[in-house]
Amino acid sequence: MKQCWEENLQKVDLSAKFTQETVHNLTCSESGKPIVGASYYVATYQDGEETKYIYLSEEAFREPTQVDDKVVVYFRLTHALKADQTLSVDATKFFGTEEVNHTYTLTITTDRLHYSNK
Repeated sequence: MKQCWEENLQKVDLSAKFTQETVHNLTCSESGKPIVGASYYVATYQDGEETKYIYLSEEAFREPTQVDDKVVVYFRLTHALKADQTLSVDATKFFGTEEVNHTYTLTITTDRLHYSNK
């Protein structure tokens, strides 16, 4: 993971810091709105044989996303990328390809201590 971080860090222009008013010319993959602000998140993931990108605003990152069931590593960008550079990481190299499935069992019982008297 450290090697991936160092490779992608070389693609960032550390002299070009974003501000709150920065318009990134990207559309948020979740909300469909233009991304504006001091930072945004980018990740790549595999969809079959195809590599896809997801871009999230600060607000969208804090909410559930369409790729929460996939192995994804996000980069939070606060500086512009150098010309003709893109970030990428194959998260399956670090975390494997195993899909994660969660099963929840709920048991509902009455609580007689909280009944109201009528």
